[in-house]
Amino acid sequence: MSKARLGSVLEFALDQRGAIAAVTAVCLMVLMLSIGLAVDMGRSQSVHAAIQNDLDAALLGSAAQSTDPSELQANAQKYFDANWRKNHGVEGAVAVTIETPEQNIVTGRITVDVPTSFMALAGIESVKVVATSEIELAGENLEMALVLDVTNSMAGAKLDALKASSQSLVETVYSKPHAEERVRISIVPFGDYVNVGTANRGAPWLSVPADTSNEVSYCYDTSDVIGQSNCRMETRQGDNDGIPFTYEAEVCDYQYGPTYNKCVTYTDSKTWYGCAASRDTPLDTKDEDWTTPVPGAMNTLCGNPLMPLSSDKDALTDYLGGLSTFGNTYIPAGLMWGWTTLTKEAPFNEATGSGEKVDGLPVKKVLVLMTDGANTRSPDYVNKHHGGTDVTQANAHTQELCTNIKAKGITVYTVAFDVTDPGIKDILETCASSPSKFFDASDSEELHTAFSTIGSNLAPLRIAR
Repeated sequence: MSKARLGSVLEFALDQRGAIAAVTAVCLMVLMLSIGLAVDMGRSQSVHAAIQNDLDAALLGSAAQSTDPSELQANAQKYFDANWRKNHGVEGAVAVTIETPEQNIVTGRITVDVPTSFMALAGIESVKVVATSEIELAGENLEMALVLDVTNSMAGAKLDALKASSQSLVETVYSKPHAEERVRISIVPFGDYVNVGTANRGAPWLSVPADTSNEVSYCYDTSDVIGQSNCRMETRQGDNDGIPFTYEAEVCDYQYGPTYNKCVTYTDSKTWYGCAASRDTPLDTKDEDWTTPVPGAMNTLCGNPLMPLSSDKDALTDYLGGLSTFGNTYIPAGLMWGWTTLTKEAPFNEATGSGEKVDGLPVKKVLVLMTDGANTRSPDYVNKHHGGTDVTQANAHTQELCTNIKAKGITVYTVAFDVTDPGIKDILETCASSPSKFFDASDSEELHTAFSTIGSNLAPLRIAR
């Protein structure tokens, strides 16, 4: 090959290597920009997630304190400034913008400029990140009945736990903005009866005979103990509202004297203390036809009178603190009277009517039933009291009442507290409006958690979008 031709070939080869180098440089720059774009976009997405979470929390925390626009703006900004995650290379103050609440919606918006690193090489020095959040305020009024088992088996630590848990529920519900204007609660403690209040004596829906006191004399044959021997302590079995227990009793062999006739005089009193028995079936499971009155159970004690719907938080809390125990368990009594406090018709008329609105907003009706055990009593329709022991009948009435209450649009929560009977647990779970509204609390801590969850669910602030 001639020298001239060889030179031409070498010159061409050098030109080609230069072109390849140039293309490689361009490709490398594009690759670096792509990597840089991914890094910068990843950072902006991380910042967006951070401010979104903080904005949601700021709005929830602020709206729980006040829904006044100016106060909400200041509270949200303060909350955001205290919690804003500043580890993403974003400097300076970030402003929270709050739109005036309309139709129970609070809208917050934040805009930040996230500085870039690699994208700045292409003249893009920052990426604008915008986060918005909407918080839906409670858009309903609430009427709630707390139907609480205060039978003798609840005495002691269990009653203390019930008082504390139910008071906490009241505090939670009334912690929401404007709750005193939208929330009313009734309290219905029950055992084998419910105390409807002696002040209601004479009401057309109640039939109570007059209190009487008469001297009665009668005679009978008897004999006196004149001696005893072989005294010893024996173990006996007892029952406290279906819960068996043992105790020691002294037993002796007695010697008796001659039989003689003895006459005594005593005062026979019949007094009504506010206890309500049951109307005949089927009205004992229905909130209707109150022209057929409820019989009052005479000579029976039944604890604290129920408290109709009230918006006085302090009065509700004080009432719960004063609960005392009595009697055995007849769950339908609590369900029946808790239901009546949530309806406008007699016996109690504090509630709103079906479909009625307050200040243009609907009324949510809720019944919370708490019990620590199975039914142990049932109605005696002849003698007008709850001294029967037909547990099958009592369970059937419990189930029927739950069905009837839910059919009226009332949401039912049920709480089993230290319940070991699987049958009553099944009844309570079925009674609840949904499985999530049934709570199986084995101890005081779980009871508190159950009531706390119910309270938080009743009138919540929530992320709308």
